[in-house]
Formats: sequence, structure tokens, C-alpha cells
Amino acid sequence: PHTGGMPSGFRRGFYILQAQHNRTGGKYIGFGNLANTCGQVLAPATTAMLVAVTGTYYSAFIVSALCALGGVLLILWIKNVK
Repeated sequence: PHTGGMPSGFRRGFYILQAQHNRTGGKYIGFGNLANTCGQVLAPATTAMLVAVTGTYYSAFIVSALCALGGVLLILWIKNVK
């Protein structure tokens, strides 16, 4: 689904600024692309497997909540790295 052009434009602009001010900026653009697309690839496949195995979407909601919690913990961990 389309989430809107503004967030995507800001993100793309940030990546371009990183590439201009950093010798390894291209690497960060690649990491950003992977970070943005991996979830879009893995989520439907994981949900399909969970629904096929359990027969209900309940487990998909539990797994998505755990992934969100894991994301929060990773962000907090990254913010503490100096």
C-alpha cells in the first residue's frame, strides 16, 4: 500500500545528504534500502506461514507485537551507542 510521498521523499533526501557528506555514504544508502524493503518482503511471507500453520491471524498479531517491541529495544540500544 502507498504510505504517502512525503516520508519517502524526506528519507531519500536524508540518504542523499549522507552520501554527500560522508565517504561511505553509498553504503548507508544501501543499508537504508535494505531496512526499508526487508520488512515488506518478510512480513507477508511470515504472516502467510503463521496463518497456514495456526489457521488464525491471532499468532500473526502476537508475532507483530513482539517484532515491534524488538524494534523499540534496538532503537533504544542504538541511541545509547556513542
